[in-house]
Amino acid sequence: MSSKKIIIMGLLVAFTAGATFAAAPASTTGSGPAAKNAKGPTQAMKRFTGFVASVDATAGKLAVKEGKGKVMDFAVNETTVLKRGGKVIKIADIAVGDRIMIRYSEVDGKAVIRMAMLVGPRKAAKPAEKKEAKK
Repeated sequence: MSSKKIIIMGLLVAFTAGATFAAAPASTTGSGPAAKNAKGPTQAMKRFTGFVASVDATAGKLAVKEGKGKVMDFAVNETTVLKRGGKVIKIADIAVGDRIMIRYSEVDGKAVIRMAMLVGPRKAAKPAEKKEAKK
């Protein structure tokens, strides 16, 4: 083999080995920095989109119905971030019928909202219909 081929092969081996080690997850069971910063197993975030079916601000709960009719119950806690139009809102600002996009994770068997965005303007209350007397 020529020296160019040997150098190229060596670089490919080094690059491949480096990419393999970089892709490997950090251990959380050892005594290194990754273990000291670990706060438990990371949980995969899931998504759910639909319309708010019910809100219980006192209990910190939302029920959301997707287009196919499936209804899911969600918990809201102190780490939950709720937004509408880029601004942070409170659970009390959410109304039945609002369209919502949720990112959540399962915690102790419950779906806990990590971040939710309300899409579109807040639903306005329907104005009272005026009854006109016919003369």
